[in-house]
Amino acid sequence: MNVKQNPWLFFALGVCALIVLPFLFMEGMFADGLLYAAVSRNYNAGIGSFWEMSFSSTIHTSFHEQPPLLFFLQGFFFRALGDSFYTERFYDLLMFLLCLFLLLRIWRLFSKESGWLVVVSWLLMPTVSFAFINNLEEATMTVFVLAAFVHLIRALHLKQKPMLHLFVAGVWLVLAGMTKGVQGLFLIAAPAFWFLCLRDVSFWETVKRSVWLVLPLLLFSAFVFYYEPAYRSFEAYFASRFGKTFSGILNTSDSRFFLLNALVQQLLLPLAFCLLLYFIFRKRLKNTTGWKTHSGLILFLLACGFSGILPLMVTLEQRTFYLVTGLPFLALAAGVWLIPQVRELRYETQMRGGLRGAMVVSGFGLWFIAAVLTVVFAGKPKRDADFIHDINLVAQEIGKNKTLVVDDKLYNNWGMTNYAMRFHQLAFTTSLESEWVVSLGAKQDSSLLASEQNKNLRLLRLYKRVPLKK
Repeated sequence: MNVKQNPWLFFALGVCALIVLPFLFMEGMFADGLLYAAVSRNYNAGIGSFWEMSFSSTIHTSFHEQPPLLFFLQGFFFRALGDSFYTERFYDLLMFLLCLFLLLRIWRLFSKESGWLVVVSWLLMPTVSFAFINNLEEATMTVFVLAAFVHLIRALHLKQKPMLHLFVAGVWLVLAGMTKGVQGLFLIAAPAFWFLCLRDVSFWETVKRSVWLVLPLLLFSAFVFYYEPAYRSFEAYFASRFGKTFSGILNTSDSRFFLLNALVQQLLLPLAFCLLLYFIFRKRLKNTTGWKTHSGLILFLLACGFSGILPLMVTLEQRTFYLVTGLPFLALAAGVWLIPQVRELRYETQMRGGLRGAMVVSGFGLWFIAAVLTVVFAGKPKRDADFIHDINLVAQEIGKNKTLVVDDKLYNNWGMTNYAMRFHQLAFTTSLESEWVVSLGAKQDSSLLASEQNKNLRLLRLYKRVPLKK
């Protein structure tokens, strides 16, 4: 990238670095990310298999809460980098860089203008950086979805070997589905959206395109049906995940409109930024926006984005980060809408050397600050500091690969359970089958006949069971 020719893109990438890097390498993660890292680590260590992953000897001994592809891929990082605190972090960094690359690659298929507005709009949605910083499956799924979209645009927009690119797009969507199930397949509807929004092909051509896009999924479904380990794995996945979701066991919200409310909050910053850019050049461009010449394409992008969001409202299991896979398409729609404004800003920057120099200097400043903060914060806890301190001391006291008897509070705290397994292979149980007992706060049950160990713990209490006297 030529910094002088693309100062705004360089500045936007500096913003990305500042938002993501310092927090990516801090200790402590959201519970789901710790769970996925623990399963990936176990897979690399030979615990479980591709079609039957495992979390611990006491919880999810056969792990079928999600399809296996993420754990398989992340397992390679554990093989290459070892069981390091930074292993899943470098994996997430790679996923983030791939998403950036693919997002800009898609943009270049639409326009020759710099894609900085798309990048900034995407990163200003807070849940995007949250997904990459916390090792969530949506980060990996987004890579596969964007890779599929590259081929969809080549087939639908550029009409370059349509059937071949549609088939390849279908393969990428299968990989997205292998990462987090049916949520990754939403772009299956892309040919229909293109027909409805742009009307440049016939209905029967749209049907033919849809068949080629769905064909890899049909072939993969046939493989799963006839290959028993894969069949058992997906049978267990659908029974576990869909059974819990539609029975209400996994409900995380009180309203089916939770995701819409969350989406509005995610769009506040990027929308304000885009409106600012629109109004700055409104008089000069006489209210011109990309809508006048690209309304069909904008509607298509919006349809693709919302198709990855709205179907998730069918249940009450809704979380803000479920939006992540659909958000890149909303950022792309914003970019197409403001193509004239971005073009005008580029001309303005080229004409005013001082502005170009300021953007270059600001970009280097952002990169420098991001690098310094990353080094300063690396390894420091960004959440659960007391628990991380305590469970590390517990592991030093009793060793790794142990089973601990815990109270209900600790057993039901997934963040703590997952951290203990990920970094120390400490399995939690509520049945009395270990000489070591851990509780949150004071000992709850005197019948355990345990003596307290290690007085330096902040949050936990560690006890060693005392054998009964004969």
